[in-house]
Amino acid sequence: MQKLSSPATTPSPPRLLDLGCSSGRFFDFFPDWDVYGVEIEEVAGNIAKSKHKNVFVGDMKDADFEKNFFDCINIQDSLDHSNDPIAVVKHSYEFLKEDGFIVIKVHNINCLLAKVFGKRFYAIVPPEHLTYFNLKTLKLLLSSNGFEYVSHHYDTQKLYLRTILMRLSTTSPLFTPLYKAVSKNASGGMTFRKNLHDIITVIARKKV
Repeated sequence: MQKLSSPATTPSPPRLLDLGCSSGRFFDFFPDWDVYGVEIEEVAGNIAKSKHKNVFVGDMKDADFEKNFFDCINIQDSLDHSNDPIAVVKHSYEFLKEDGFIVIKVHNINCLLAKVFGKRFYAIVPPEHLTYFNLKTLKLLLSSNGFEYVSHHYDTQKLYLRTILMRLSTTSPLFTPLYKAVSKNASGGMTFRKNLHDIITVIARKKV
């Protein structure tokens, strides 16, 4: 008698949660994933929700996600906006599967730019940014809440000339006339790539 083989099963796509998903553009990079999002800002959140049904508009603590549900949680350019980053990381731990990954991208308060400009460092913008991190404090935040550090890197950014001059104008009024001048013509759209270690991304794994 011939032994019948079991029908092949299609593996479920990995699940991604993007915290602070804004209008949902990050999801475009993961067309084969099951994507979810949280966005506290109502206008941007509703835009994301119109394109992706699994978007919660509101605070993360009020989102009704299952525990041990996600393969990866992305927190990009949003943890420094939180008034309770410890709670965010703790909730992320609960939502992640065993061996799931958390990816955090923030400004690096220990970079050379921050040391040179001090309180005039472009990323120090309260009340928009409420918390500031470096590699050491990110590692401590993660290890204290059940995560194991995996790796980190400093991000290269592509910036417009007008953006560079706008940030410099916040450190010295000498750059303000230049910023206003280039903002009115095509030269402001010139792009430059920079990596001054002012943006850091850390990857960690949920301990089991």
